[in-house]
Amino acid sequence: MTEVNGVCYRSDNTISSASTDGKARAWNLGAKAQDPLKLEGHTNSVQAVAISGDGSTVISGSQDKSVRVWDAQTGEQKALLEGHTGMVFSVDISKDGKLAVSAGYSDKTVIIWSLEGEAKELKKVDFGKYVFAVTFAPNDESLFAGGVDGLLKQYSVNNGEPIKEFKGHTDYLTSLKTTSNGNHLVSASGDNKIIVWNVKSGEKVLTLEGHTDRVFGVDLTPDNSKIISASDNKTAKLWDFKTGELLHTFEGHSSSVNSVAIHPSGNFIATGSDDKTWKLWSLHPPYSLLYTSHDSHTNGINSVAFSRDGNSLISGSYDYTVNITYLIPHLNLLPSSVHDSTFKRDCNLEEESSNSYDWNNTTTMALLKRNPNFLHEPRFDNNSLQTLAHLAAQNSKSAFLAAALTIPSEDTEDDSEKGIMGWQSRQKIAFLSTILRNPKNETLLALAVKAESGPVVKVLLDLYNLLLSQTYALPFTSKNSSQEQHPSSLFPLDEFIPALSKFPQLAIAFLSQLSLNTSGDHLVQKGVARHELGPTSRLIVGSTSRVPQNFWKGTLKQPDKDGKVPQDSGVPVTAKFVPLKNIAARNSTFLATVVNAAAETRDYSVFENEVLATIVQHKWEKYVRRKFINLMLLNICMVLFMTCDVLLESTLSQAEGFFLKIPTATLCLYFIKIEGLELYSANSLHLHFSNFWNFVDFISLGSIVVAYILRFSGVDDWATVCFALALPLSYLNTLYYMQGFEGSGQLVRMILGIIRGIGSFMLILVVCMIGFAFGFYILYEAGPGEYASAGGSGSGEGDVVDGPYGMDTPWMAMFSGFLLLLGDFNVEEFNASVNFGTTLLLFVVFMFFINIVMLNLLIAIMGDIFDNIQENANSEFLFARAEIIIEIENMLSPKELENEEWFPIWLQVLVPTQSDEDNGSSDAWQGKMRALRKTMADVQAGLGSEISELKSKLQESDAKREIADAKRAKAEMKRDEAQTKRDDAEAKRDKAVKELNEKSDRIEKMLSTDVKTKLGSETSDLKTKLVESDAERRLAEAKRDEAMTELSNQIKLSNAKSDRMEEMLSQLLGQKMEEEQNDTKEEGGEA
Repeated sequence: MTEVNGVCYRSDNTISSASTDGKARAWNLGAKAQDPLKLEGHTNSVQAVAISGDGSTVISGSQDKSVRVWDAQTGEQKALLEGHTGMVFSVDISKDGKLAVSAGYSDKTVIIWSLEGEAKELKKVDFGKYVFAVTFAPNDESLFAGGVDGLLKQYSVNNGEPIKEFKGHTDYLTSLKTTSNGNHLVSASGDNKIIVWNVKSGEKVLTLEGHTDRVFGVDLTPDNSKIISASDNKTAKLWDFKTGELLHTFEGHSSSVNSVAIHPSGNFIATGSDDKTWKLWSLHPPYSLLYTSHDSHTNGINSVAFSRDGNSLISGSYDYTVNITYLIPHLNLLPSSVHDSTFKRDCNLEEESSNSYDWNNTTTMALLKRNPNFLHEPRFDNNSLQTLAHLAAQNSKSAFLAAALTIPSEDTEDDSEKGIMGWQSRQKIAFLSTILRNPKNETLLALAVKAESGPVVKVLLDLYNLLLSQTYALPFTSKNSSQEQHPSSLFPLDEFIPALSKFPQLAIAFLSQLSLNTSGDHLVQKGVARHELGPTSRLIVGSTSRVPQNFWKGTLKQPDKDGKVPQDSGVPVTAKFVPLKNIAARNSTFLATVVNAAAETRDYSVFENEVLATIVQHKWEKYVRRKFINLMLLNICMVLFMTCDVLLESTLSQAEGFFLKIPTATLCLYFIKIEGLELYSANSLHLHFSNFWNFVDFISLGSIVVAYILRFSGVDDWATVCFALALPLSYLNTLYYMQGFEGSGQLVRMILGIIRGIGSFMLILVVCMIGFAFGFYILYEAGPGEYASAGGSGSGEGDVVDGPYGMDTPWMAMFSGFLLLLGDFNVEEFNASVNFGTTLLLFVVFMFFINIVMLNLLIAIMGDIFDNIQENANSEFLFARAEIIIEIENMLSPKELENEEWFPIWLQVLVPTQSDEDNGSSDAWQGKMRALRKTMADVQAGLGSEISELKSKLQESDAKREIADAKRAKAEMKRDEAQTKRDDAEAKRDKAVKELNEKSDRIEKMLSTDVKTKLGSETSDLKTKLVESDAERRLAEAKRDEAMTELSNQIKLSNAKSDRMEEMLSQLLGQKMEEEQNDTKEEGGEA
């Protein structure tokens, strides 16, 4: 087999693969599930089928003496080839798809047909004897034909002349197959043998013997390493091609296996049988059965063949038809190496995943959506055959399982247009994945419990709740049955019980959501609608079937002659059943495990669930109540006999006393035996004595035994002490029997609940009382020990009396403290202490703290406990009754355990319809109110935590807002400073411009004054030197112009500098303001 190096999922719903065989393949994942394509036209049994290499053409040979050519895509008949005068038993197509060959049985001929253009006969070869099998050589230049008497020949395709004859078989040939290189030929025969031939020499290479009947079919794996054969003995066998070793025998068909074919991937095989089915098997250990077709044909199957791409299976049958079945919707047949690469490699990044499987990759989820069969396709992990779902549970991949197993019902119709199967089909496959078992007989739940993965267990239990509420059946094949079964029949109760022990809270949440399923029995009974039931009662009967028809017909009121149901008595009823198989059966530990889980979590509300209430009621009414009452009467007799014996001992004669002692001792030994059985079944001292009643029973029985031993030994004083303990404990133990009855049982559970609820308070109270008692003790111990009482006799002075009783020792002081609590005190006794005032102060503090504060607190606590117990009184009562049931079941004899009426497979329940619809009973309303209060408490607790979290977030937000405000104020300050600097710069610029203008005016004025002075003083000279003055004037004007130009340049330069300074200041100010705004925004965003 070739190795796949990589695959990639594409947007057109296909995956592409590349392998070491130099080929790339595209696999269609989006095809819809559909019925087989039926090719109809033959008028007799179809004996052989073959398909061309390109998958476009199918040919079939039939006992109607014809060969027909079909279009594999549309199912239309392309050609009818008539040339044989006898039945056609074998056909084959050449590798290039241009030629076909057929074997005529009674006409003793082999015909070569042309499939190009209009199909026609090319050549007819006379075989000379009845011919059963033909096949082309891989090079299409020769063919092989086999017939009766073990005759096997090789012929030239070109001229039809014989090339070679192979001798070795002693009976007729049934099937032929060549190796891919054409070097060897494998033949099957009616002599029960398979022979491997060397084609070149014609010699036998290997003879395979192991079938006990005729061998009808043979095929080779693509790598020529293994041979598969089909036989009349209802089996197929796998052989090693080189050694001839038998590797495996496939068993499962109920009739002859007529044909066998190996999938092009080399991972699967198909077998066709006279039992009207074809089966798909894995070619890898442990060679599991993967799929069985039940409705493909209406008669036996003679021939099977795979298409070259492996996506289709062609089958020919005695029912005159040829079927083409698209395999992907039934079972994913992509090579395992392709799947492994898909899940190991991230196709987008083309990098190896760090895990064994890329569980949460989008490619993986896309593949699962289009083909949910991926979940339970066989794959190999540590040399063990597992499914993808099993591997996910084993590796605690709860997120993957939650996404893969829970199919949203709101999937739109667009999915079907994309080639994705509907919600119900996909959900069925998901359900089936949770029920399938691996080779170690473990489901997903068992693997999750073994991995101690609570999240996976929760996902599976949520799915089981959904599963048990469905009305459809699942296709499930087991050793005993291959028919569809209802999910309730497949629920793994044996694995749920360990989950209940390991994860009690999750399991109790699962059980709390269970409900009785409607059986539909009323639909079968026409007109039957009423029964003699009270409005809140129910009738429970065991059955061997899940929903037996007309089950209640004998117990319900029947219609009268007019077809009317009597309406004078009874109430409308609905037939239901408990949706868990064997939940009340023999040796079922379900109820005991639920009791232990409820005791561990202190959550008894699960017993208000109608399923558990039904189980408890069934067991109680069938056999527990009678036995429990008998035990109660025996216990009462033992207590009464012992009471009479102890109280009347001094007045009775020895014979009369012996008459009382014998039944007391006998009954005591009987109850000791029961206690021993309970201890043995518990397998744990801690578990057994954690039950209050077991502890009381043990102490009372022990005290009775010890008391009688001491009495017979003559130690009467200590015997009396033991009897003093035994009597109150024995009478207290009668409360255990009272809790089995609804009226008194709830009160007993209330008493126990109150005792358990005030445990912490009593500890605090005892500690405080001990402290005060020791304080009083040291005050009296240091005092005079006596005092003068008021109103003494005689002289009028008080009598001198001893100090208060009970202050002699610290232990008696604690008892005196208890008397103070009850109000037994005398203030005059304080005079016997070392200091009257201190004693009085200590007494006042004691009375305030203990008698006022603590006792009022006790009243408030007991009120809350009472309300809580009152709300759950019914569930705790049912819990107590369930404990009684478990103890009674431990006492049952093996014969009683065989009683099918006591321990049925299924429980059928008749429930008043009125209580279902309007829940009119007070119990139902109490249950709803309890659930409502619990929900409100949960919501309140959740809101409290959310409010606290919001408060903390608001405080953080306020702090951040204050910081942001401070930063904003700082930024505004910086902005004001920058604005001030800008204003100063503008003022400086204006001042500089003004100074420049004034300087320019002064220069202009100065130049003008100098010229006038010179002209006035030298008027005469100017007149005489006109030319010189004109020249000088021109020179002065030029200098002036030059000075003005220089001044103008200086002004422009000053203005440019001022503008640049202003621009720089503006940019700086803008940057600062932008930075401050960004800081403010960031702080505001954080706030």
